[in-house]
Amino acid sequence: LAPPPKVWRAVSHTLQYVFLHFQNCSNSYVLSSDMQRSLPSIGLCFQRALFPTLAPKVSPMFISARPKSGSGYTGFVFVDKKRERIYKLTMLGACFFCVLTFIDVRWFKDKWFGFLEKFKASALENASVSTDVNAYPEEARGRRNFHDSKIISYENRIRMFSTANKVFRYFASVKILPDESDPAKHAEVFMTPYDFLRSLTPGMPQPEGLGLEQYNTADYATLRKARIADNLFSKNVLISFPEYIFLLTVLSASPEKFALAFKMFDLDGDGMLDYCEFNKIQTIVRRLESKLQSYARERAPLKAGSSFAIYLFGDRLDRKISLQEFLNFRQRLQKAVLQVEFELYEPDDSNTISAENFARMILARADLSEADKEVVVGRLLTALGSKEICSRVTFQDVEAFFLLLSRMEEVETALRIYRLAESSVDRATLKRVINLVTDRPASECVVDILFAMFDANADEALAYEEFIKVMKCNVGFGLGSNRTPKLATLFDALRKCLVWQVQVATSR
Repeated sequence: LAPPPKVWRAVSHTLQYVFLHFQNCSNSYVLSSDMQRSLPSIGLCFQRALFPTLAPKVSPMFISARPKSGSGYTGFVFVDKKRERIYKLTMLGACFFCVLTFIDVRWFKDKWFGFLEKFKASALENASVSTDVNAYPEEARGRRNFHDSKIISYENRIRMFSTANKVFRYFASVKILPDESDPAKHAEVFMTPYDFLRSLTPGMPQPEGLGLEQYNTADYATLRKARIADNLFSKNVLISFPEYIFLLTVLSASPEKFALAFKMFDLDGDGMLDYCEFNKIQTIVRRLESKLQSYARERAPLKAGSSFAIYLFGDRLDRKISLQEFLNFRQRLQKAVLQVEFELYEPDDSNTISAENFARMILARADLSEADKEVVVGRLLTALGSKEICSRVTFQDVEAFFLLLSRMEEVETALRIYRLAESSVDRATLKRVINLVTDRPASECVVDILFAMFDANADEALAYEEFIKVMKCNVGFGLGSNRTPKLATLFDALRKCLVWQVQVATSR
C-alpha cells in the first residue's frame, strides 16, 4: 500500500529544505557556482518525482521566488524580516501567557516579596458562588475582616467544585498517628460531626490552624472509643473517608432509589440485606442519582471495623437489615445532622431560634449573592414589624421544613399547575400544597415565614421562581447541586487569575 499523500508531501518538503539549507551553508565549502545553483533544483526534482501532482508549497517564513541579487546570482532564499519579527513576537507572547497561568504567585510572595495577606485566595473569587459571610448569627460568627471573607469565599468554592477526597481532607480535623508496634495501623484522617457539617454548609469557616493537611493528632486508643451510641452524631464519633461517602449518599439520595435497589438485590424476597449486598447498593445508588455522579467514581465501601458498619450490621457484620430499618436509620441521621446545625444558631432556653436566623439558615446554601440574601431577609423583617408572624422557631418547625424539602419535586409540580392555570399562589394555596404533599398539617409558623420571605412585591403572591430556586439549593443539605464547573466558569476563573496576578505584579 502506498503511503497517504500527506506523508509524501512531508518527505518531499523535508528533502527540499535540506538542500536549501545546504545551499545556504555552501559558502563555507569549495563548491562551484553551477553546483550551488543546482541544489534547490535537486530538492524540487525529488518533490516532483515523489508526488508530481502536488504543487510545491513553501514555508510562510520564506519567499523562494529566487530574486536576483546582483549580476549573475540567483536562487538565494530571501527572508521576510517583517513577517519573521511578527511571528517571533506572537510566539513569545503566547508562551508567556501559557507559563503565567502555571506560576504560583503566592510562593513568590512568601519567598521573596512578602505581599500583604489580604491578597490571599482572591484569585478564587467568583460571583456565581455564594460567598455570604453573614449566613450565621452575629453571636456565632463574630467579627470578620477582609482576610476572613476571602478565606470563606475560598472554602465555599472547595465545597462546590472540589472532589470528595479534597473536601474531606480539607475539613477533617483529626489525624490518628501510626502505631509503631503494629505496622498494619497506619496514619488515618477522620472527621468529627462538626467537621462533617462544616463540609456541607457554605459560610461556616474552618477553625484557625486547621485546613488542608493540617490536623489535630490522636492515637489509636481514641479511635477505639469512637463508637456510635444512641446519638448518631455524638462527640466521640469519628468519620472516615468511606463513611463520609456513605453519609453523603444516605443524606442526598431519595428513599425511592434505595427502595428500588433493595428490591433488586433481595433475591429471596425476605426484604433483608447483608453487609456485602449493602455496599453494592450504595454504589448503585450513587450512579443512579445524577447529583451524585461526582461521587460515583469513589470506590469507598464501608470498612469492616467502621462505626456505621458496626452500628448497622453488628460487631461481626453478620446481621441483616431490612428496608424499613435502613429508612429509619436515614431519618435519624438527618435529624442528628439537623440538630447539630440548629445548635449553631444558639437556641434559647425554650429551644427556639429567631425567625431571622431561621431565614438565614434557609438562605445559607442558596445560590444568591449577599445583597440578594439581605433583600430576602429584609422582607421578613418588614413583615415581622407589620404583621402577626411568629418571631421564634422551634426545632419541630425546622424538621417540618426539611420534610417539605424531601418532597420538593411534588411541591414544584403542584405550584406549576397553579401557574399554568394563571392563578397566583397566596398563603392559603401554599399551605394547602404543603398539606397535600407531606400528608400532615403544615406548620403555621413555617408557612408564614416562607411567604413573608418570598412575597417579592408585597401583593400577597408568592415569587415562584425565587422560591423554587432557593428551596432546591437546600434539598439534601445542598448536595443536589452540580459540583462540576461549567466551561464558561473555568474561563472566567482563568481571566480573574490573570487579572489578579497582574495587579500583584504592578503593586510591588
